[in-house]
Amino acid sequence: MTFKKIVVGTDFSPASDTAVAQAMHIARHTGAELLLVHAGSLPAAAADVPESVSSSLEEFDTLVREAASADKNALEQLRERLSGQGVEVSHALVDGFPDVAVCEAAQHSQADVIITGTHGRSGVKRFLLGSVAERVVRVADRSVMVSRNDAGRGGFKKILIPIDFSDLAMHAIEVGMELASDDAEIELLHCWQLPPQGTSHRATEAVLRPILQAISTDVEKRGAEVAGKYAGESRTIRFRSVRDAPAQGIQDRLADEDFELIVMGSHGRRGIRRFLLGSVAEATLRHSTCSVFIAHQAPE
Repeated sequence: MTFKKIVVGTDFSPASDTAVAQAMHIARHTGAELLLVHAGSLPAAAADVPESVSSSLEEFDTLVREAASADKNALEQLRERLSGQGVEVSHALVDGFPDVAVCEAAQHSQADVIITGTHGRSGVKRFLLGSVAERVVRVADRSVMVSRNDAGRGGFKKILIPIDFSDLAMHAIEVGMELASDDAEIELLHCWQLPPQGTSHRATEAVLRPILQAISTDVEKRGAEVAGKYAGESRTIRFRSVRDAPAQGIQDRLADEDFELIVMGSHGRRGIRRFLLGSVAEATLRHSTCSVFIAHQAPE
């Protein structure tokens, strides 16, 4: 795939500053345009209200106008700071709640991906995503990246791509290849396990051993074929399979090595405003300390 436009949501916080920095790295690396989006309350036409509350409404309207003016100035200043750095940057101040407004801005501008920051605290094994980031991931009908660092200058150097050999997994690999630096190390991780019923105490080791060996051999063969398809002269692409539940297998790899980015496919359903992420994607988003890219197939 080719990135043409990236939307990055900003609320001018340190977390969104990190997302903006990473979005700039990606836009510069891929040649994409960058659209800065800030969502808030914009002044609206006054409604007919009782005279007894008209003065309060006027005061509230003044506050809204002042806040909108401050947001407009901050957004314009941010765009000006980013201009002249090799990326075409535009900005939009939109009305609405951040999760929905940013997604609508991405849809209207036909952006390929939304990048958002998160207020999750690194170093804590379990934490909830910032509410806006979590809702954006669930609402969006296109790829979303949750940024936790500003890695990616010149492309990401160490990428983990969990795969299950599906079309979505192959799409995730394509995305990872576009985001990777020329000298990147890319690991394709496949996690597998037997159904719980097949590993009960009634199954003897003698019965399980040939089954496990056959599965392992087949997985390694398929993985080598996929890795070979994307191998290049400078990039290192390796395949690893582990016998474990996917969510746990991914977390174990993150604990063992310092990846800059995880790229995962998503089964999000188009046309449904909100959907539950697959448990593997949700667990990875919540627990990862590096940025996570949830790759959707391009909207039709």
